[in-house]
Amino acid sequence: MIFKSAKPWTLMYGHQLDQYTFECGDCGHMTTRMVDEDRL
Repeated sequence: MIFKSAKPWTLMYGHQLDQYTFECGDCGHMTTRMVDEDRL
C-alpha cells in the first residue's frame, strides 16, 4: 500500500477524525480509512 493523503475530518458534535487514503501498488485500488486520534 502506498500512502497518498491525509486530511482532517470533523464529524457532528466536533469529534475529530483523520481520513487517510492509500493506493495499492499492484492493482491501483484506493482505500480510505478513518482514524480516531483520540482513541489511539
